[in-house]
Amino acid sequence: VIGRGGPQSAEARQFLARISGTSEEVLRAGLKAYFRGDLAEAEDDLTSYLSKTGDHDALAYFFRGVTRGSRYFLSGETEIQQKNGALEDFHVLKERYRSFSPPTKYVSPKILDLYSSQLAKVSR
Repeated sequence: VIGRGGPQSAEARQFLARISGTSEEVLRAGLKAYFRGDLAEAEDDLTSYLSKTGDHDALAYFFRGVTRGSRYFLSGETEIQQKNGALEDFHVLKERYRSFSPPTKYVSPKILDLYSSQLAKVSR
């Protein structure tokens, strides 16, 4: 379920390098935590980032939703609050950032299905 190759993969390093600036360090920390599989830390960092106005809010909502969705699936689909949190993040993302194109190559197909299911609801 977690991103392919981890934080040391060339793709992940390249992706993280595009997010620069001191104000974006909390976002970078959250993404690094996600890529290494520390989902609790990733969710905390992404939530912290979203509590302030940043340049990459859409990306943060997407990855917080991905993180929450991952936690839901890794729980054996028992942590319903994580699924609901993921769906809420995907809903906010689609409502506020309609032109956002998510970096899907870093996300498992199960999470993308969850994301797509929310997009279908928002589009109705």
